[in-house]
Formats: sequence, structure tokens, C-alpha cells
Amino acid sequence: MRVLSRAVLVEVTAQAWFYATVFLGLICAGAAAPLIKQGAPVDAVAGFLLLQLPLISLIALPLALTTSVLAVLGRMREDGELTALQAAGISTWAVVRAFLPLVVVLTVWMGIAAHLLLPWLTLAAFAGRDDLMRQAIAAQVGRRQPIINHEGTIVSANAISGDELSGVFGAQQNRDGTLMVCFAPSARLVARPEDDTWVGDQKDSAPATGLQLDDVRLLISEPAKDHHPGKATTGILASWVVGVPGRTVDFSNNAEVLATTALSAQLAAGVDDPSRRRALQLAWHVRWMIPAAIVAQWLFACGIGLAMGRGNRLLAAVLGIVVVAGQLAVSYAAAKEVARVAAVNPGWLVWPPVVLLAVAGAWLLWRNR
Repeated sequence: MRVLSRAVLVEVTAQAWFYATVFLGLICAGAAAPLIKQGAPVDAVAGFLLLQLPLISLIALPLALTTSVLAVLGRMREDGELTALQAAGISTWAVVRAFLPLVVVLTVWMGIAAHLLLPWLTLAAFAGRDDLMRQAIAAQVGRRQPIINHEGTIVSANAISGDELSGVFGAQQNRDGTLMVCFAPSARLVARPEDDTWVGDQKDSAPATGLQLDDVRLLISEPAKDHHPGKATTGILASWVVGVPGRTVDFSNNAEVLATTALSAQLAAGVDDPSRRRALQLAWHVRWMIPAAIVAQWLFACGIGLAMGRGNRLLAAVLGIVVVAGQLAVSYAAAKEVARVAAVNPGWLVWPPVVLLAVAGAWLLWRNR
């Protein structure tokens, strides 16, 4: 039994390392592509992603564990090893128990990362992305490319020095045909655009960085409609802030970057704002869901591997991605969206997928014992 446990553990650990490397690489490549496309320097993007590897591992490691368990069980089933073990009177549970040391290590790591590293890494991710976007703006200006080219809005500049821009030109074409053109001799990047047009929920999703244009010359041209002739309006604005699409938001007081102790303290003290309370509850439940999901994913992977395992690694990878991504999408992404509009504790949305996954896996294990 010790030989069996050691052999299975060594194989699944090697597979987990392999798949973790693959998934880390794929996730990093997917995260780097839009940053580089926006003009961020490749070396700066690489350094940023290197610092964010612990955060990325919260997604890559569950994928690696699920995929490696499916791959190992599939190989053992295809080679007839599971049948030979059962013929010798050894239950398949002995194989499942051999995975436990790896599961325990990953669960402990995910718990430490979720409670101690996740808040700091999340804040660092937003700050780092903001710095990358500043570098991207400088690169775009140097290449004579628009700073903003988004939904009919184009903004460009002649030169940039630090956070100061000169010769800023902008144009916006609305759907009704209205054309707005502006020119500012100088502008500067601001950490948080203070614009009264961002109110309520929109303020939480407003860009954290924008362009503050100074001494703006403005021209608005409205097209002719029905029997009304078109008209042009000119004006001068002392200061005007334009948000930069795709920039990060100010998360310094966001629930996602608060320590677990701070989340618990605020929830215990009571929060009058319902949306704020639901955000705190969501962050608190997610911190505990992340390590608990490792156990649920292990149970389900073992159950499905014993029930219908195959040696095809591509099939194992696809099953692993579907299981983990589906559970995480429902437990976090869907819960976050529903919590914004529904007056319900996000815990009722975060935990059901984890529990169902664990129950389904336990049932499959019992059936194929």
C-alpha cells in the first residue's frame, strides 16, 4: 500500500507541476496580450506578471490539480491498473487517498494566499496595471498613435513628459451625428478624474486615471434634423477631465483589497449601505470558498475519473478547465453580478456550486468504490 500511495502521489505531483506551468503560461499570455496591444513595454509587462504569479496561481493551481487527477486516473484505467487493484482486493479509494498530501498542501496554500496575499496582490495588480497604462500612453504618444481610440472618441497628443502632455487634440462622433472637436495646449494625467457625470454605481466603474485638459478650445457641430438647420457652437473651458477607457478604478477602499480581519470587523459593526454590505459579504465568502473549493474539485475529479476516466490528456485538460472554470464563474463572477442588483447575501450564491461539486464527487466515489 505504501508503494502504491507513493507511486500515485509522485505521478500526480509531476502531472500537477506540468499542468500548473502550462496554465500559468496560458493565463499570463492572455493577460499580457491586451496590455502589450495597448502599448505597454514588453519588459514592464513581464515584470508585472511575474509579481502577480501568486495571484494567478489561485486560478492555475485548481486547474492543474483537477487536470492531473483526471489524467492519472485515466491512465490507470486505460492501462488496466485499477482493474488489477480491484482484483487484488484493493479498493479504488486507496488511489484516491494517495492524492491527499497534494490536496492538503494546495488547500493550505490557497487558504494562506486567499486571506493574506489576495488583498495585497489585488491592490498591487491595480496599481501595477495603472503604471503600465501610463507607460503605454507615453509609448503611444511617441509612436504618434492616439491615446484614446474608443467608441467614436479619439484623443492624441504631440508630446509627453512624465504626467504632462502638450498639444492635445480630441474628437468625438456621436450616434446622432453630433461632432465635438477640442484642442488643449496642455494636459496632465490625474489619479482620479473628479467628474460629476460619474454618479452612483457608475462611479465605482469609472476610470481611475484620466486626462485633465487645461484651457480647452471646444467646437460642437450638430447636424441638420428634419426642418431644423445644423448649428455650430464654440467655447473655452478652463479645465475638462476625460476618462481613459480600460484604466483601473480606485480600489483603495474596495472590499477586495481589505484584509479578512477588516472585512469581519466591518460586517460585525454593521454597514448601512446595502451595496457596500453585499460587497463585503462577497469578499468574505470568496476568501473561504477558495481553499474549500480545492477539496470539492478533488472529490469531483476523482469521482468523474473513476466513472469515465480516459488516458487522453487533452480530454482531461478540457474536463479540468470546464469543472474549475464553471465553478469559479458561478461562485464569484455570477455571484458578483447578482449581488449588485439583488438584495441577497452573496454567500447563498458562492457556496452552492462548491457544495454540489463535492456532493456529486462523493456520490461518484461511493458508486465506483
